[in-house]
Amino acid sequence: MRTCHSITAITLSLLLSFSASGQTRVSAASPTDETAAPATPVGPAHLEVPNQPYVPTPRDAQRTTAPGRALRNGYVSVQVNVDGNGANILNDAANEPSLAVDPTNHNRMVIGWRQFDNISSDFRQAGYGYTADGGSTWTFPGAIEPGVFRSDPVLDADSSGNFYYNSLTADASQTNFWCHVYKSIDGGATWDAGTYAYGGDKQWQAIDTSGGVGDGNIYAYWTSYYSACSGQFTRSYNNGASFEACTSIPGNPLWGTLAVGPDGELYVAGDGLVVAKSSTIQDSGQVAAWDFSTTVDLDGSMVGWGGPNPSGLHGQIWIAVDRSTGPSRGNVYLLCSVARASTSDPLDVMFARSTDGGQTWSAPVRVNDDPTDNGAYQWFGTMSVAPNGRIDVIWLDTRADPGGYDSELYYSFSTDAGLTWSANEALGPAFDPHVGWPQQQKMGDYFDMISDDGGADLAYAATFNGEQDVYYLRIPQSLRIGFPDGLPVLLTPGQPANITVRITPGNETYVAGSGTLYYRYADGAFAPVPLASLGDDLYEATLPAAQCSDTPEFYFSAAGSTSGVVLSPPAAPVDVYLADVGAYATAFADDFETDTGWLAENLGASSGNWERGVPVDDDSWAYDPASDSDGSGQCYLTDNGAGNTDVDGGAVRLTSPFIDMSGGSVLIAYDYYLYLTQAGENTDHLIAEINDGTGITNWIEIARHSTNGGLNWRHHEITQADLTAAGASLSNMMQVRFTANDADSQSIVEAGLDAFEVQSFSCVDSFGLGDLNCDGSADVFDIDAFVLAITNPGAYATSYPGCNINLADCNQDASVDVFDIDSFVALIVSK
Repeated sequence: MRTCHSITAITLSLLLSFSASGQTRVSAASPTDETAAPATPVGPAHLEVPNQPYVPTPRDAQRTTAPGRALRNGYVSVQVNVDGNGANILNDAANEPSLAVDPTNHNRMVIGWRQFDNISSDFRQAGYGYTADGGSTWTFPGAIEPGVFRSDPVLDADSSGNFYYNSLTADASQTNFWCHVYKSIDGGATWDAGTYAYGGDKQWQAIDTSGGVGDGNIYAYWTSYYSACSGQFTRSYNNGASFEACTSIPGNPLWGTLAVGPDGELYVAGDGLVVAKSSTIQDSGQVAAWDFSTTVDLDGSMVGWGGPNPSGLHGQIWIAVDRSTGPSRGNVYLLCSVARASTSDPLDVMFARSTDGGQTWSAPVRVNDDPTDNGAYQWFGTMSVAPNGRIDVIWLDTRADPGGYDSELYYSFSTDAGLTWSANEALGPAFDPHVGWPQQQKMGDYFDMISDDGGADLAYAATFNGEQDVYYLRIPQSLRIGFPDGLPVLLTPGQPANITVRITPGNETYVAGSGTLYYRYADGAFAPVPLASLGDDLYEATLPAAQCSDTPEFYFSAAGSTSGVVLSPPAAPVDVYLADVGAYATAFADDFETDTGWLAENLGASSGNWERGVPVDDDSWAYDPASDSDGSGQCYLTDNGAGNTDVDGGAVRLTSPFIDMSGGSVLIAYDYYLYLTQAGENTDHLIAEINDGTGITNWIEIARHSTNGGLNWRHHEITQADLTAAGASLSNMMQVRFTANDADSQSIVEAGLDAFEVQSFSCVDSFGLGDLNCDGSADVFDIDAFVLAITNPGAYATSYPGCNINLADCNQDASVDVFDIDSFVALIVSK
């Protein structure tokens, strides 16, 4: 079942509630009066209001951890909301980032975001961070106005390098919304007192940097239904010193963006896929007027409020204009994550273009290249256009988590005005967007990106630390090394591993033959292996066979005609890619088709006991799963029956039989179902615990699930590192238990468990003692290799890459030397 909802439908619902309430709109006060706001309510209750109080949280009193640093395919994301020592701040949250870059000095950038000092309250402020070294390090002073409720940050820079921060606020009635625009002339280090800018919820702003008559103009628009004035557009002709009274935009766009064209023309796009244009609005001597408005077909509609972002948009509408000097100059582009009309996909990133100034538009094009109708969400689609006309697009993608919401940052670009798009490339590791919520079930409503000829600068939010944080990522257009099939993390003993490598030249030329894999399996020098061409921009790297005692490390290099040698990871060989040698074996697996001895207990709940069976899927009770997770038929569910069957007024527990986990390096995996109407770590939840190894008394929490997954099953894994961090000691008498808790009898708690599995990591070498040439047999053909191993270990490693020199320790005294000769001779003679 699709859990997202049409933005247009939501808007109509809000308008009906507005009309039914009998509320009226009034004009806003003078834009010079910062405190004046209409006394009459102007709209229905809304999310962007101060629901909970400000909780002062001194920075020096907050605990810290290592900062988030996400690495994927050679791309490095740097956490922005860090303390003065560059550490991650615990118990806060940062989301909905907006980015501005100084056009006179690319090293100077500012990112603004919704700052939650304490996740126990949804009170947020205008957080910001700035950099003077191109994004390598960031300074986070705090909020522009500490203790003042602010949301929806939107940043931009003028042609002189001044930064502007547009920020939403609301009054105590929680019905009036307006904005202030703050200005910084020192790279974002300090800000002025702000200028009243009319405005309203979900505003956006754009600054004219075209060099024409309108250069320096600031334009802003917002959702007219939530505003302190009776319009939805304003402009400033004096660098933000004041803003004109509100006016309207034809077509009534909302939840979208603005873009200034090469000749100073202004475009606005919003929900309903409405695009409006003004050619004269740049002229301060003319009344704000619009040439036309039109609607664009993206084969779907803008959606939100469900799926990966339950209380927010799944991405706003982006409009951009080509300002290059080439044949595509003046092209207008529209992009949005939309729920398709022609397929069942919940969200795709769709694109359309206009070559006649926005009057007519092309057929929609799908940017994401995953299989159609696979159920994946491509959400928070974001677009920007470089001065040379290249179009950059990023989004969050769940293609690697079927049926779930774990998301990866993806990227694609077009160098032919949107006619064709590059192969999708993952830029960041997967993360769970349903963690770290600061009393709001969303990660905000948008990301922000700015392109230049050499690449793109991106501000985005992710939960790599298990909490919501803001990250900066540079996406270069120089030569890049990527891995379309991923990198191996587990090598089979005695078998080489092939890795597909993509070398994308970007704006330069790849130096033929320069692609190289470097590896080592023990201390010492890295050995080079040339990449073999597979055609186009794809190459194959081969890691030689490794053995159990090896500790594989590797990295890649390639050369570009301009940038020279490019490394992946960028800091190699200090940073390298790692892999283990061995395999996981199943210690225990249960698809719940038979009774293997799980124990169901009631801990005071009036209903909702754990039961094994095929899900009933009662149409009159819309909170149960339609089927089990793995397709085998049965699973465990809380009170698997017709009607109101959820957990009420207490908790229910399900405990596994005893499991042998003494093999070590354990991985626990399971699928779980959790429908919550009142989510939160200290309210309704599902927790997993493990015993202390005795199977009697002490239990240790190893996972807490406290977010609503809707009607979807989700997958979770608990690694050996997780168990060690939790303080669990493993034995052959282990049990795992799951407890579903209902803290409020008025809420709904439905839980399920399926596909439970415990795996143990082990490694067995494929080569035996004396097999020094690694051909699978110890015989006379190993003599030369054996002599080299005991006389010149370095030369042996070079001559027999991937072979384990310890196989020359034929007398098993833990040393490879001349004392192994007699044992080696006896070994091969016996063959």
